[in-house]
Amino acid sequence: PGWKDGNVRIGRSDILIIEGDEYKKKMLKLHPETTLITNIEEDHLDVYKDLADIEASFHQLGMQTKKAVFGNIFEHDRHIYCGEGTAAEKYFGVEFIGKSRWPFFWRHRITERTIANGWQQLGEIELQVPGEFNMMNALGARTIAREYGIDDAITHRALKAFRGIWRRFEKVGELDGALVISDYGHHPTAIKGTLAAAKEFYPGRRVVLLFEPHQHSRTKELFDDFVGSFDDADVAIISEIYHVEGRLASEGDVSSKDIVEAIASPKVSYTTDLAEAEELLRELVKKDDVVIVMGAGDVDKVARNLVGQK
Repeated sequence: PGWKDGNVRIGRSDILIIEGDEYKKKMLKLHPETTLITNIEEDHLDVYKDLADIEASFHQLGMQTKKAVFGNIFEHDRHIYCGEGTAAEKYFGVEFIGKSRWPFFWRHRITERTIANGWQQLGEIELQVPGEFNMMNALGARTIAREYGIDDAITHRALKAFRGIWRRFEKVGELDGALVISDYGHHPTAIKGTLAAAKEFYPGRRVVLLFEPHQHSRTKELFDDFVGSFDDADVAIISEIYHVEGRLASEGDVSSKDIVEAIASPKVSYTTDLAEAEELLRELVKKDDVVIVMGAGDVDKVARNLVGQK
């Protein structure tokens, strides 16, 4: 939201930073000087055969980059990603220390490991965006910045001031005293991480979720994971699956209604479309609720409608 050209900012250095895309293995068209790989898990199973195929593709990316940095290893310890013969040199990790009461800065102890020297502590960092995923992303950015000679104090000031990006836990406004957040998450891990972040960031407040699954094949392949993703929501509405043109289709094989029936909880409801979902949401929302509107399709329109944005 802070960039005048949308999702691009034209800088003045000779460094180009881009976000690679693993769909259709597009990231393998890149041969970067430095690659940051944040996490690897099952997704896009209409393209990849299985997790081993995904890992092999990221191994190839590591082979065609001069220097690779890997994160999230405390949870998964999957530095096997880089394998033999890749350019990987560094891994980074985080230990949660605590938070100040206001303005909700999260403090983390930074650790870094090199293949040669093992783990070493590199100081502390503060963030005002919640969630373990943001911790790991910030540490990855900080590790890369250090590799390019940027002073830690500059990086830490930038991270402490960072308020997030469009549709990533984006605070879009209020509805009758309830905070409305729009989020792009569409994978079970993202759902769980975002709900956990909301509980952490807004303790004692009711979390109300509207989720629109994205793509029938993803919903079918990860069905059991989706069923277990909504525990941290106090109230959840799951609208019908967003159909993605040109992707492997499974219409008729799976519905959001199947997820709701498998969860079998009175706090989880099914709606046939977003219009019905928005109407139900307006009925359910109470003052001081944290409302999360989540999905990679057109569900963001509901969040904007709720707060009166066009």
